[in-house]
Amino acid sequence: MFGGIFEKAITATISLGMMLFSSYQGNTPSFAQSRAFSRSNQITVQATLENAFNEDFRQILQSGHSVAIDFTLTLRSQQSTEIISFQHIAIYDPLLCTWELTCEEKNNRTFTIDSWNEFANANSDFHFQKTHDMETPIEVNLVASLPTVTMGQNNKSFDLMIFWNYHKPYCNVIIL
Repeated sequence: MFGGIFEKAITATISLGMMLFSSYQGNTPSFAQSRAFSRSNQITVQATLENAFNEDFRQILQSGHSVAIDFTLTLRSQQSTEIISFQHIAIYDPLLCTWELTCEEKNNRTFTIDSWNEFANANSDFHFQKTHDMETPIEVNLVASLPTVTMGQNNKSFDLMIFWNYHKPYCNVIIL
């Protein structure tokens, strides 16, 4: 019952936003505090998304649908290139009023969070570690994006990138 009500409200919010696209002000997210380093064949990449999750985005997540934030990490040296994809998968439980967040780059660690601010902070945090055999220098590139989701009884598709002004935040770091 609640799912249907939330779904209608979310569909209306997105539809209105798309109709008024020229006046809709989404966020322009970016990565802050990005850093990467290598020690003893262990590479670590850390970055934090800023300005990524506004109130409209919160309403989408509260629909009860699973929403993924996509991350693409590229590690490039003179000898090789490795491209790794991750997701942060978020789902809201309207009965418990909690957020469940699974972070694939953290070995699929799942967090249960009861505050929007804590959820937004956890969803913004990217932290990855992996053993590697690449020679330095290593160019590290991290890109985030949002998917297109299907919602509503008529299965309308909505590109969630509208909430980020169709801007994919990225960061580049060179490990010497």
